[in-house]
Amino acid sequence: MIQLNQNPIGRTPRSNPLTYIKVFDKIRDLYASLLESKEKSFTKSHFSFNVEGGRCSKCHGAGKIEIGLSYLGKIETDCDLCLGKRFNPEILEVKFKGLNISEVLNLEVSQSCEFFSDIPEIHHYLAMLNDLGLGYLQLGQSSSTLSGGEAQRVKLVAELAKAKGGENLYLLDEPSNGLHYEDIQILLIGLEKLVSQGNTIIIVEHDPYVIELSDWVVELGPYSGDRGGEITFMGSSEELLSSNCLMGREISRSKLLQAKPFIPSVSVSKVMDMELSGVSTNNLKKLDIILPTNKVIGVTGISGSGKTS
Repeated sequence: MIQLNQNPIGRTPRSNPLTYIKVFDKIRDLYASLLESKEKSFTKSHFSFNVEGGRCSKCHGAGKIEIGLSYLGKIETDCDLCLGKRFNPEILEVKFKGLNISEVLNLEVSQSCEFFSDIPEIHHYLAMLNDLGLGYLQLGQSSSTLSGGEAQRVKLVAELAKAKGGENLYLLDEPSNGLHYEDIQILLIGLEKLVSQGNTIIIVEHDPYVIELSDWVVELGPYSGDRGGEITFMGSSEELLSSNCLMGREISRSKLLQAKPFIPSVSVSKVMDMELSGVSTNNLKKLDIILPTNKVIGVTGISGSGKTS
């Protein structure tokens, strides 16, 4: 039994998607097998930023130095010894197809698919990341910068990369939470691949789109608390559409956009709009935004586009 959630896949600057799906081990093996590495007695561990040997001695392979400010909290800046490259200069002299280990970590997943196209045991993992819509991620991107939806898909790749045929039971609690419909569609494609390998998937979900695409549906209710705890529907998604249960009625209705709009219960006086200037948190690029007050403001976009920031 395996749970796939949106919890972070790592909390340290040295953790990244490659380390989580174990493909970085294969890349380190590749660099350690090069002639120049053998001549200098470099082993697999020299190309790791988690152990001493080849990593930068000042930032310990993080590429960043954390600075504490009295009133502004902590900020990160590039290490002034390795300049953010994470490794010692002699390690960076070892190159495969003209790139050292640090430059490979700076590649996007889509670029790395072509770079490692002739190395099947590495390309296999990278192609799955790309197929699940993560081609824009950098290979060495810190796991702490990934959104919940991105982290969930990286976990999905780790499962897909395992041996074919599983008879595993996967549990997902609201996998659509925080995801754009474009992301949900990509996620469902990955889940279908798991099912095709002989696995079973149970999803706790409220999104009509996900429920409608399920093979078998169980609805609990009819209400909450003491007034809940009963089965109000159990059957195929086709049977759900013709039923009178809550989700059946919801899917049968035209669409969520036609739902009754939000109406404030009390009248409020209009105040000045909110203006945000030069917002550059995480991946936001100096945004200038005007937000009206006393309104419901929707922020949307695909996973990783900067919504939470």
